[in-house]
Amino acid sequence: MTHNIQLIVLDIDGCLTVGKGHRLDIEEFTRVRAWVDAHPDIPIALCTGRSQPYAEALLQLTGSYYRGVPSIVENGCFLYYSHIDEDFLVPHPLLQGALERFMSIKTEILRAISDSAKHEPGKEVCLSLDPKGDMTVKELYEHVQKIAAPYGDALEITHSAAAVDIMPKGVNKGSALHFLAEKVGIAPTAMVGIGDTVGDLPMLKEVGHVACPANATEDIQAYVKERGGYVARQRDVCGVVEILHHYTDGAHENCCAQKDGNFKN
Repeated sequence: MTHNIQLIVLDIDGCLTVGKGHRLDIEEFTRVRAWVDAHPDIPIALCTGRSQPYAEALLQLTGSYYRGVPSIVENGCFLYYSHIDEDFLVPHPLLQGALERFMSIKTEILRAISDSAKHEPGKEVCLSLDPKGDMTVKELYEHVQKIAAPYGDALEITHSAAAVDIMPKGVNKGSALHFLAEKVGIAPTAMVGIGDTVGDLPMLKEVGHVACPANATEDIQAYVKERGGYVARQRDVCGVVEILHHYTDGAHENCCAQKDGNFKN
C-alpha cells in the first residue's frame, strides 16, 4: 500500500537509535540513507527532545538535509534549519513572554531534584533530566510531576525512553508540529509521524498517518493500531526503515540480520 506522503516526522531515541549508552548501528543507518537518496521528494524532519548539535549529528548520518524543511528540537522549543545555506534556530512562538518565568522555575526544580536526577547539558531552554541510580525514567517522571506541582500552570512535562523533559506550558512536539507545518506549507494530514513513547503522543495526534517500531511502549502501539497506523515488526532503526518502505513503497523491508530485531551492541 502506498500513501500520499509529503513529510516524515521522526523521533530519535527509541526510533533512530536504541538510546543512551548504546552504540549507533551504522550499517542500518546506511539503509536509512539509501531510502533518503531514493526519495528526494519526501523530506524527513526529526522531532526530538535532543539538542540541536545532537540532531545535527543524526541528520549527517542519515543525509536528511532539505532546504526550507526544519527539524523540531528540544521537544518543540525550536525549529532547527539544518541546510548548509540556512543553519539556524527559530524559537517556538509561545516562548515569547514565558521564557523569563520558565528559566526561574527551571532553577528551582534543579535545586529540588539534584538527589534524584542529573541535568543534561547543552540545551538552551528545555530542561532534560536523567534518573540517578536504579530509578527508571517513568519513576523519575512521576517524581518530577510532584516536585513541579506548584508550577503546573507554567510547565509542560513529558518523557521519552531516555529522559524527563520540562518545557514552558504549551510547548511540545504537537504544537511545534503545527509551527513546522506553517513554515513548510505541508498539511499535517500529509505527514507520517513515527514515535515510541508518550512524549511523542502530542505529535502523533496531529499527523495524518502514525507508526511506531516494535519497541514502542504498549500505549503507543495501542494508539497506532487504533488510528489504523503501522506497528513495525522490527525495533528501533530497523523498524524505522520498515515503516519508511511501508508508507512509500508498499514494501516490508527486513533490514536486521537478527529476526527478533535485537541489536548487537
